[in-house]
Amino acid sequence: METEILPFLKQDEWALAAVPQKNGSDTAIFQKAARHTELKIAPPKSPEEPGYLNHKVALRHRDWDSDFLQSFEHAPFDHPMLKEAEELLRCWPEMYAQCGEILKEFNPVFIKGIEDRKDHTGSNSHQPKGTLGSMWATVHNPVLLAQAIVHETAHNKLFSLGQHFETPGPLFNNRPDELYDSPVRLDIPRPMPAVFHGVYAFTHVLALDRKMFQKAKAEYRGFILGLLHHNALRIKKGLQWVESCAQLTTAGRAFMRSFLPWAHGEVEKALQESRVASRNYQEGPIALIGLTPESRKRTIDRLVQETGRAVVQLDNIKWEVWAQSSVVQKKQLDQYGSPELMKAFTESGKFHPQQYLSNWLARGVFNLLEYEFLKLQLASYAIQKYPNAILDFGHDNALLEQDEFLARLQQLFRETNTRVIYTRPLASVEDSIERLKENSVSAEHLRKALELPAYRTLGVEVVVC
Repeated sequence: METEILPFLKQDEWALAAVPQKNGSDTAIFQKAARHTELKIAPPKSPEEPGYLNHKVALRHRDWDSDFLQSFEHAPFDHPMLKEAEELLRCWPEMYAQCGEILKEFNPVFIKGIEDRKDHTGSNSHQPKGTLGSMWATVHNPVLLAQAIVHETAHNKLFSLGQHFETPGPLFNNRPDELYDSPVRLDIPRPMPAVFHGVYAFTHVLALDRKMFQKAKAEYRGFILGLLHHNALRIKKGLQWVESCAQLTTAGRAFMRSFLPWAHGEVEKALQESRVASRNYQEGPIALIGLTPESRKRTIDRLVQETGRAVVQLDNIKWEVWAQSSVVQKKQLDQYGSPELMKAFTESGKFHPQQYLSNWLARGVFNLLEYEFLKLQLASYAIQKYPNAILDFGHDNALLEQDEFLARLQQLFRETNTRVIYTRPLASVEDSIERLKENSVSAEHLRKALELPAYRTLGVEVVVC
């Protein structure tokens, strides 16, 4: 049964609301919808309150919940980054105007412990639960603050239409228990409406990035360029999920007819601009990760034909690489009791490293930290040894559970400009397990791979089987 849509919006209004309009006609639609919301709308700015965004948004200090001020503290309303961020927002005039109409109050904050950092490259922002028109954000970096304001405004736009993270309507008919990879929230799979919320909000951010890159001060352009490329790739990945897996209502189809061409256009323009601007870019290896051997093989065949690169199977080289690791050598010393016996064993040639190391893995000789350290060493070795190759990581060699190791592998890929392709079924977690269970990989391993953040964090592109 199709989700009930808002009776006070016409079909053409759903299409109009999907994309920021230069004349502000979409803002009127959101304001019309907000009059019917059950969310608590923040009170408008009073004349005596300090203002922001052309003095339309009230600057207020609020204690949003019991945990809020454990991590953050209020920033002054005259903090210089507020003005810098507002100037950056003016690079996109229609969105600047819309933020001032959709938002009612803004709470600037610092991250505790780094209050004086002006170059912090992280950002936090949120719309408090059950509210409409309220947001807080960290003010350490003006570029990221400008992004956060646009990002939260976009969420507010969907909330005013009644489209929340967990519930299907009014745009979707997907069940709440159907979970998919989000290009933004990388730690857990999410329902389709939540996936789309991320895609929608970051398409706005990407459009802002392009405007800022074209018009902002030279001092910001290098930083914005990195954001431009990163956000374009994750939105490209997210659009693939939405287009393939979203079950749309009548309103959703009207909305997507406008939104999807705009989003694809922003992605392609951003990638083109980043390629032109990054003249010294040196392409690294291509890494294939994921659970679908047939899809990986087809992808490898296509990439070999397109690039002429050699293929390196990490499952074929890992035993020799691991045998030289200090982790394995310490285990050998523990096993054989003396350096002399260890040397005699390794030089005897009776056992290939694959024989005893696979046996050790099966027996649990390595704990999780040791095993994942070996995976990280293998990735580093392969990238350095074969910088122009296609590296097939197999179904397990990039599957890291430790946050620290996962972050290090992600950084390694980023620093070496490795193109990471994630092969998997384009389906929900449960449907993917059902489709893949005939492979030799256990259902337990499949679930772990699909639910852990590793593959969705590392994969920049998705190829589906």
